[in-house]
Amino acid sequence: MSPRTSFLSRLIGLYCILIALSMITHRQAIVETVKALLYEPTMMFVLGVITLGAGLALVLAHNIWLYMAIPLVLGIYLTYGGFTAKSQS
Repeated sequence: MSPRTSFLSRLIGLYCILIALSMITHRQAIVETVKALLYEPTMMFVLGVITLGAGLALVLAHNIWLYMAIPLVLGIYLTYGGFTAKSQS
């Protein structure tokens, strides 16, 4: 595993843990914040711009896509099969 991959896995893992703990301990505040965000288009746009920038930075810094092909193909296959299968009820 490259040093950059290791760093990103630690960073994203700790971020997810801290956000989840915050959401558990401040449940009502999180619900109110999300509701307020949904009714404020300007803040939604700002959050989208920040998220897009972070995502692009992640892709440019860690442009490894070989392992993504297998889950992508598997996901497409399973989704297609699930929606086109005839039920036997």
